[in-house]
Amino acid sequence: FLLTMFTFITWVIGIFIVVKFLHKRPLLSLITPQKSIKWKTVLWGFILFFGLLIPVTIVEYILGPSDFRFNFNLYSFLIFLPFILILIPIQTTTEELVFRGYFLQGTGLLIRNFLILAIVNGIAFMLIHLGNPEISGGVLMMIYYAFVGLFLAFITLKSGSMELAIGVHAAFNLFYSLILGYSNAAFSTPSIFIKGSMDPLYTLISIIVVSVLFYLIVFKYKSNLLK
Repeated sequence: FLLTMFTFITWVIGIFIVVKFLHKRPLLSLITPQKSIKWKTVLWGFILFFGLLIPVTIVEYILGPSDFRFNFNLYSFLIFLPFILILIPIQTTTEELVFRGYFLQGTGLLIRNFLILAIVNGIAFMLIHLGNPEISGGVLMMIYYAFVGLFLAFITLKSGSMELAIGVHAAFNLFYSLILGYSNAAFSTPSIFIKGSMDPLYTLISIIVVSVLFYLIVFKYKSNLLK
Protein backbone atom coordinates (compact mmCIF):
# COMPACT_ATOMS: atom_id res chain seq x y z
CA PHE A 1 0.00 0.00 0.00
CA LEU A 2 2.78 2.42 0.95
CA LEU A 3 4.75 1.65 -2.19
CA THR A 4 1.69 2.22 -4.38
CA MET A 5 0.88 5.53 -2.67
CA PHE A 6 4.50 6.70 -2.86
CA THR A 7 4.26 6.91 -6.64
CA PHE A 8 1.69 9.70 -6.29
CA ILE A 9 4.07 11.75 -4.17
CA THR A 10 6.50 11.67 -7.10
CA TRP A 11 3.60 12.74 -9.37
CA VAL A 12 3.01 15.80 -7.15
CA ILE A 13 6.67 16.74 -7.26
CA GLY A 14 6.75 16.30 -11.04
CA ILE A 15 3.65 18.37 -11.77
CA PHE A 16 4.84 21.10 -9.40
CA ILE A 17 8.17 21.34 -11.24
CA VAL A 18 6.46 21.45 -14.65
CA VAL A 19 3.85 24.05 -13.68
CA LYS A 20 6.19 26.22 -11.62
CA PHE A 21 9.29 26.25 -13.79
CA LEU A 22 8.10 25.39 -17.31
CA HIS A 23 4.78 27.27 -17.34
CA LYS A 24 5.80 29.75 -14.62
CA ARG A 25 2.42 29.48 -12.92
CA PRO A 26 1.46 28.78 -9.31
CA LEU A 27 0.19 25.26 -8.63
CA LEU A 28 -2.98 26.87 -7.24
CA SER A 29 -3.90 27.95 -10.78
CA LEU A 30 -4.61 24.30 -11.64
CA ILE A 31 -7.22 24.17 -8.89
CA THR A 32 -8.97 27.52 -8.96
CA PRO A 33 -8.75 30.98 -10.56
CA GLN A 34 -9.38 32.44 -7.09
CA LYS A 35 -6.67 33.49 -4.62
CA SER A 36 -7.36 30.58 -2.28
CA ILE A 37 -8.99 27.14 -2.21
CA LYS A 38 -12.61 27.01 -0.99
CA TRP A 39 -12.16 24.28 1.60
CA LYS A 40 -15.85 24.45 2.51
CA THR A 41 -16.70 23.32 -1.03
CA VAL A 42 -14.13 20.52 -0.84
CA LEU A 43 -15.63 19.36 2.47
CA TRP A 44 -19.26 19.53 1.30
CA GLY A 45 -18.38 17.65 -1.88
CA PHE A 46 -16.70 14.98 0.24
CA ILE A 47 -19.55 14.62 2.76
CA LEU A 48 -22.32 14.59 0.16
CA PHE A 49 -20.68 12.04 -2.14
CA PHE A 50 -19.59 9.81 0.76
CA GLY A 51 -23.15 9.90 2.07
CA LEU A 52 -24.64 9.01 -1.32
CA LEU A 53 -22.40 5.94 -1.56
CA ILE A 54 -23.94 4.46 1.60
CA PRO A 55 -27.47 3.72 0.26
CA VAL A 56 -26.21 2.24 -3.03
CA THR A 57 -23.91 -0.04 -1.02
CA ILE A 58 -26.83 -1.11 1.18
CA VAL A 59 -28.83 -1.94 -1.96
CA GLU A 60 -25.84 -3.90 -3.29
CA TYR A 61 -25.78 -5.89 -0.05
CA ILE A 62 -29.53 -6.57 -0.21
CA LEU A 63 -29.16 -7.88 -3.78
CA GLY A 64 -26.32 -10.24 -2.87
CA PRO A 65 -25.60 -10.57 0.87
CA SER A 66 -23.61 -13.78 0.38
CA ASP A 67 -20.98 -11.84 -1.57
CA PHE A 68 -20.17 -9.65 1.44
CA ARG A 69 -17.91 -10.63 4.29
CA PHE A 70 -17.40 -8.81 7.60
CA ASN A 71 -13.69 -8.08 7.58
CA PHE A 72 -13.18 -5.78 10.56
CA ASN A 73 -10.01 -6.30 12.59
CA LEU A 74 -9.48 -3.48 15.07
CA TYR A 75 -5.69 -3.83 15.24
CA SER A 76 -5.14 -3.86 11.45
CA PHE A 77 -7.74 -1.11 10.96
CA LEU A 78 -6.09 1.23 13.46
CA ILE A 79 -2.61 0.54 12.07
CA PHE A 80 -3.74 1.36 8.54
CA LEU A 81 -6.09 4.23 9.41
CA PRO A 82 -3.58 7.14 9.66
CA PHE A 83 -1.85 6.04 6.45
CA ILE A 84 -5.17 5.78 4.62
CA LEU A 85 -6.42 9.15 5.88
CA ILE A 86 -3.22 10.90 4.82
CA LEU A 87 -2.13 9.06 1.68
CA ILE A 88 -5.48 8.43 -0.05
CA PRO A 89 -6.31 12.19 -0.24
CA ILE A 90 -2.79 12.78 -1.57
CA GLN A 91 -3.38 10.14 -4.23
CA THR A 92 -6.80 11.44 -5.26
CA THR A 93 -5.76 15.11 -5.23
CA THR A 94 -2.73 14.25 -7.33
CA GLU A 95 -4.92 12.54 -9.93
CA GLU A 96 -7.18 15.61 -9.92
CA LEU A 97 -4.20 17.93 -10.45
CA VAL A 98 -3.12 15.82 -13.41
CA PHE A 99 -6.49 15.14 -15.07
CA ARG A 100 -8.95 17.86 -13.99
CA GLY A 101 -6.16 20.41 -13.66
CA TYR A 102 -3.27 20.14 -16.09
CA PHE A 103 -4.82 17.89 -18.75
CA LEU A 104 -8.25 19.54 -18.67
CA GLN A 105 -6.81 23.04 -18.98
CA GLY A 106 -4.43 21.91 -21.72
CA THR A 107 -7.11 20.23 -23.82
CA GLY A 108 -9.36 23.20 -23.14
CA LEU A 109 -7.04 25.29 -25.33
CA LEU A 110 -7.93 23.01 -28.27
CA ILE A 111 -11.49 21.91 -27.48
CA ARG A 112 -14.14 24.49 -26.73
CA ASN A 113 -17.16 22.20 -26.58
CA PHE A 114 -18.03 21.60 -22.91
CA LEU A 115 -19.29 18.01 -23.30
CA ILE A 116 -16.58 16.84 -25.71
CA LEU A 117 -13.93 18.21 -23.36
CA ALA A 118 -15.41 16.19 -20.47
CA ILE A 119 -15.63 13.04 -22.63
CA VAL A 120 -11.98 13.35 -23.71
CA ASN A 121 -11.01 13.73 -20.05
CA GLY A 122 -13.03 10.65 -19.15
CA ILE A 123 -11.36 8.56 -21.83
CA ALA A 124 -7.91 9.66 -20.65
CA PHE A 125 -8.85 8.77 -17.07
CA MET A 126 -10.03 5.35 -18.21
CA LEU A 127 -6.81 4.68 -20.16
CA ILE A 128 -4.60 5.34 -17.14
CA HIS A 129 -6.62 2.72 -15.17
CA LEU A 130 -6.45 -0.04 -17.77
CA GLY A 131 -3.79 -1.79 -15.71
CA ASN A 132 -6.10 -2.08 -12.70
CA PRO A 133 -7.30 -5.62 -11.92
CA GLU A 134 -10.92 -4.38 -11.86
CA ILE A 135 -10.72 -3.95 -15.64
CA SER A 136 -11.00 -7.73 -15.85
CA GLY A 137 -14.72 -7.00 -15.54
CA GLY A 138 -14.64 -6.12 -19.23
CA VAL A 139 -16.09 -3.28 -21.27
CA LEU A 140 -18.53 -2.20 -18.55
CA MET A 141 -15.66 -1.50 -16.15
CA MET A 142 -13.89 0.51 -18.83
CA ILE A 143 -17.07 2.55 -19.33
CA TYR A 144 -17.27 2.90 -15.55
CA TYR A 145 -13.82 4.49 -15.31
CA ALA A 146 -14.52 6.69 -18.33
CA PHE A 147 -17.76 7.88 -16.73
CA VAL A 148 -16.04 8.67 -13.43
CA GLY A 149 -13.46 10.78 -15.27
CA LEU A 150 -16.18 12.45 -17.34
CA PHE A 151 -18.23 13.27 -14.24
CA LEU A 152 -15.26 14.75 -12.36
CA ALA A 153 -14.36 16.84 -15.40
CA PHE A 154 -17.98 17.94 -15.84
CA ILE A 155 -18.40 19.22 -12.28
CA THR A 156 -15.01 20.94 -12.53
CA LEU A 157 -16.07 22.74 -15.70
CA LYS A 158 -19.52 23.49 -14.31
CA SER A 159 -18.21 24.98 -11.06
CA GLY A 160 -15.21 26.69 -12.65
CA SER A 161 -12.78 25.16 -10.18
CA MET A 162 -11.54 21.82 -8.92
CA GLU A 163 -12.69 21.85 -5.28
CA LEU A 164 -15.76 19.67 -5.81
CA ALA A 165 -13.79 17.08 -7.79
CA ILE A 166 -11.13 16.95 -5.06
CA GLY A 167 -13.76 16.28 -2.40
CA VAL A 168 -15.67 13.73 -4.49
CA HIS A 169 -12.58 11.76 -5.51
CA ALA A 170 -11.30 11.61 -1.92
CA ALA A 171 -14.73 10.47 -0.66
CA PHE A 172 -14.88 7.77 -3.34
CA ASN A 173 -11.48 6.23 -2.61
CA LEU A 174 -11.75 6.57 1.17
CA PHE A 175 -15.14 4.86 1.17
CA TYR A 176 -13.79 1.90 -0.77
CA SER A 177 -10.66 1.78 1.40
CA LEU A 178 -12.32 2.04 4.81
CA ILE A 179 -15.91 0.80 4.44
CA LEU A 180 -16.07 -1.64 1.52
CA GLY A 181 -13.09 -3.27 -0.15
CA TYR A 182 -12.94 -5.65 -3.10
CA SER A 183 -10.64 -8.63 -3.36
CA ASN A 184 -9.76 -7.68 -6.94
CA ALA A 185 -9.11 -3.99 -6.21
CA ALA A 186 -5.92 -2.23 -7.26
CA PHE A 187 -4.71 -2.15 -3.65
CA SER A 188 -5.84 -3.92 -0.51
CA THR A 189 -6.75 -2.28 2.80
CA PRO A 190 -8.37 -3.71 5.96
CA SER A 191 -11.84 -2.31 5.18
CA ILE A 192 -14.80 -3.05 7.46
CA PHE A 193 -16.50 -5.14 4.76
CA ILE A 194 -15.02 -6.94 1.78
CA LYS A 195 -16.67 -8.22 -1.38
CA GLY A 196 -15.26 -10.83 -3.73
CA SER A 197 -15.35 -8.66 -6.84
CA MET A 198 -17.15 -5.75 -8.42
CA ASP A 199 -20.37 -6.43 -10.28
CA PRO A 200 -19.65 -4.44 -13.47
CA LEU A 201 -23.29 -3.71 -14.30
CA TYR A 202 -24.33 -2.69 -10.79
CA THR A 203 -21.13 -0.70 -10.30
CA LEU A 204 -21.79 1.29 -13.48
CA ILE A 205 -25.48 1.86 -12.73
CA SER A 206 -24.80 2.90 -9.14
CA ILE A 207 -22.11 5.45 -10.04
CA ILE A 208 -24.42 7.00 -12.65
CA VAL A 209 -27.26 7.26 -10.08
CA VAL A 210 -24.98 8.73 -7.40
CA SER A 211 -23.45 11.20 -9.85
CA VAL A 212 -26.85 12.41 -11.09
CA LEU A 213 -28.10 12.86 -7.51
CA PHE A 214 -24.92 14.70 -6.57
CA TYR A 215 -25.25 17.01 -9.57
CA LEU A 216 -28.91 17.79 -8.84
CA ILE A 217 -28.25 18.52 -5.16
CA VAL A 218 -25.21 20.72 -5.76
CA PHE A 219 -26.14 22.59 -8.93
CA LYS A 220 -29.94 22.59 -8.89
CA TYR A 221 -31.05 22.70 -5.26
CA LYS A 222 -28.12 23.69 -3.09
CA SER A 223 -26.06 26.10 -5.16
CA ASN A 224 -24.90 27.80 -1.95
CA LEU A 225 -22.62 24.77 -1.41
CA LEU A 226 -20.33 26.33 -4.02
CA LYS A 227 -20.01 29.65 -2.17
